[in-house]
Amino acid sequence: MWGREAIGVRVDALAERHEGTALIEAVARFSEQLDDDERALLGEVLLERAGAERPRLEGVRREGWLQRRLRRLERRRAE
Repeated sequence: MWGREAIGVRVDALAERHEGTALIEAVARFSEQLDDDERALLGEVLLERAGAERPRLEGVRREGWLQRRLRRLERRRAE
């Protein structure tokens, strides 16, 4: 079970090794290893890193939410 702090450390480690699209892909691969609750934590960590507001709970629970957030982050980095 991944906790919030451990997920944050993993995201930081991925960010040190990757950037841009490669980072998005690395985070997406990492998310595939997580259960639903852990993915929700990952989403919160990513939003904090991006300086965004926390999502509403129903948004977190929808299938594909994390992938949509990752695409948005990728678009922002490309700008």
